[in-house]
Amino acid sequence: MGNYAVITSDLVKFTEQNIDLRKQFPVHLENLFLHIKSKINGCEAIEVLRGDTFQCLLSSPEKALHVILLFRTALIGKMIMRESIDMRTSMAIGPIDYLGDRLSKSDGEVFHVSGRKLEAMNDKSIRLVINTNWVEINQEMEVATALLEAIVMNWTSKQCEILYYKLIGFSELEISTHLSIAQPTVNRHIARASWKAIDKLLERFENIVKTKLLIK
Repeated sequence: MGNYAVITSDLVKFTEQNIDLRKQFPVHLENLFLHIKSKINGCEAIEVLRGDTFQCLLSSPEKALHVILLFRTALIGKMIMRESIDMRTSMAIGPIDYLGDRLSKSDGEVFHVSGRKLEAMNDKSIRLVINTNWVEINQEMEVATALLEAIVMNWTSKQCEILYYKLIGFSELEISTHLSIAQPTVNRHIARASWKAIDKLLERFENIVKTKLLIK
């Protein structure tokens, strides 16, 4: 069935959130996914597996890191919860055996790898692991995600809100208008959030995954 990306994530300190917010989380997450799906090709499905854990399927694996950062900026940016909250993520790329009417009823090694790698994330400083069928990509991304984490740990909630719209393709002027803040302020937030480095990483990830898929 070709190669897919499976993203398995859980929320950090989710149980500390207000119980009403926790109950509403699946609906808010689904709405966020629908917005992302309208902007990024290949977003196929999402499912909350339990209170704080969800899984997402992409038929365009090269977009997986982009989608992860959209989820993460929305969460840290207080766009679906009233409080800033981060997530841990395991992303795997590979073939699937079959798709059911829900992700929990689908199967394939990529689902198992993504889930197992998330469960094995014992180091609290690690928030993202990437596993593919290509050793060289795994090795490169292990270094890249460590550097990414050094950037993300300094993001503010306002920077994340702005980055979310930058990631879906808004110009600085569009962000300024949408959020009712001055364009120079938008520019400063984007620069302080190391947007140029993030953009380079997304471009690199997309290119190397596309190249591997074409070779195969």
